[in-house]
Amino acid sequence: MMKLKKSAQSALILSLAVVLVGLAAWAAGIGMRFRASDGAGIDFVQMALCMLAAVIFSLVFGMVRYSVPVGIALMVATAHDYLAALAVTALVAMLLPQPATLPLAAMMTIAFTYCQTLPVLRMARKTMRSTPIRDRDYDLAATNAVAQQTNPMLMAVAAALVILLAAAVSGNLRLIAGLVPLLAGLGASLYSSRRITPYVWAAVAPWQRTGKSRR
Repeated sequence: MMKLKKSAQSALILSLAVVLVGLAAWAAGIGMRFRASDGAGIDFVQMALCMLAAVIFSLVFGMVRYSVPVGIALMVATAHDYLAALAVTALVAMLLPQPATLPLAAMMTIAFTYCQTLPVLRMARKTMRSTPIRDRDYDLAATNAVAQQTNPMLMAVAAALVILLAAAVSGNLRLIAGLVPLLAGLGASLYSSRRITPYVWAAVAPWQRTGKSRR
């Protein structure tokens, strides 16, 4: 039976709460505001379909390139990061209305997801493949993989802060608002790649091995 680490469960619950609040604010018409008529030209159905396609692609890519557990973890990461980024953007847009570039900026989230998540999953998978079956601890491998990827993650945060500072200094509110989906996507991917996704992999990987042994 798959069992997600308690800290990852708590992190996932927090994410779901943010997503629900953000999407509820959007549905109520108080969130996700746009500058002038910028929102009129956005096809939200097409945007949702593109995101769904990205989630499915992540599952297939992860399964074909690596393994079923990696595919499931990458799918969860993609879905989480898209929803969390949109929810945060919807809330921030109450103060900083979004420009028409929202769909492009939001779709960029998948790039952050792959850059932050795949190195952690590859490291955890590599550790398990070199560990005898009787000594395997998937949660520990996930935790160690996250620790080994801390420096690249901190560099990404530093780069994002520099970009945000440059936008703030410019005083261009439209530019700052346009950066919100990008920063939200980066933040969501950093959060999920450290707190959620590795432990989704750790929960699924032993189940796959057990299934194979039974066959």
